[in-house]
Amino acid sequence: MSKPRITQVLWALERAGAERVVFDVISCLRDRYEFRLVAAVGGEMEREFRDLGIEVVAAPQGASKLDLLRFFAKEFE
Repeated sequence: MSKPRITQVLWALERAGAERVVFDVISCLRDRYEFRLVAAVGGEMEREFRDLGIEVVAAPQGASKLDLLRFFAKEFE
């Protein structure tokens, strides 16, 4: 039986409070759930999430607001 999939959306993957909380939650629950992380902006924690085996998708650097809308629309089709 496959694990339920959770998609977590963050604005950025910098080392800040929300990102650290998400990292801790994923670290504790990754044996029960399959996680996917979608972010508008990459950052220094991107590698740490990937090292956990988490699929990370970040919008292209320097994307305009319209490009971000298209990015999120495509990711959640």
